[in-house]
Amino acid sequence: MKKVVLAVRDSDDSELVLSLVRALRLADAAPTVVHIVEPAHPAALSLSPEAAFGLAEELDEILEAVEAHGKAVLESAKSRLSSEGIEASTALLHGHPVEELVRYCTEEDVDLILMGSEKKGPVAAALFGSMSRAMAQHARRSLAIAKQPMKEGKAIHAVLATDHSEYMERCVEELIRLAPHGINRLDLVTAFTAESYLQEHALGRMPVMSDDVLDRIFADLEKKNDALKSRLHSIAPVIHSHVVRDHAIPAIKKVMQETEADLLILGAHGHSAIERLLMGSVSHHMVAVEPFSVWILRPKSQA
Repeated sequence: MKKVVLAVRDSDDSELVLSLVRALRLADAAPTVVHIVEPAHPAALSLSPEAAFGLAEELDEILEAVEAHGKAVLESAKSRLSSEGIEASTALLHGHPVEELVRYCTEEDVDLILMGSEKKGPVAAALFGSMSRAMAQHARRSLAIAKQPMKEGKAIHAVLATDHSEYMERCVEELIRLAPHGINRLDLVTAFTAESYLQEHALGRMPVMSDDVLDRIFADLEKKNDALKSRLHSIAPVIHSHVVRDHAIPAIKKVMQETEADLLILGAHGHSAIERLLMGSVSHHMVAVEPFSVWILRPKSQA
């Protein structure tokens, strides 16, 4: 039985998360709906005796209301799932949201975390961060972030970005293990620049603009995508391949937009903030900036 955590904050957030878990149709999954109550930070206590006295009188009531809200969010989500034939347990946690969720998922040996994304524009997200962005960096489990509700009654059209690295091969195995049955169409996208491809394959500084060289690169990557297709037919009955000569982010965005896909699936090593600053991260960009719902795969074996 695979353990799946649905992290919810409020009713709007619940709708996003529930629509995603319904659409994914994960096989043999035991979902737990989780809500985290943040600790109170009575900053007003340091402002004046009057403010401290007033806040102290009301603090217990505030905490009770926050706790009651959390329980109501959990029960509402559990009831919605039950009405659709999905039986779920609930957990009300207390603490810093990211730290507590990472701790809980590690201790419970969770296979997949699903959560909604705060509605922030790209500038606000870049400046102030978000819980989903922090989870994408710190979680050691696969993480699906819903930014738009899945279309009700419609199978998922997903895009899987792969560079055919050894790490991505393990991510693909993790996707097969998690076994979502709700994906009807899957588009594979492999992006490359000729220069980086030749360096990676130790082919030296060949004339990268040569049609013959480019044809060989395309043929090699198409062959790898074809091999991947045969492995993924248990995930999606219809699979298309796209080999794009471009950097990863614009190539993925182009395929997502042109195919009108619902979900982007990709692997992530979990780069540190310094690594992202120096060399960037495709998964970090997709979570922080783009409007697509994102499923970040992390092999559980290395968690």
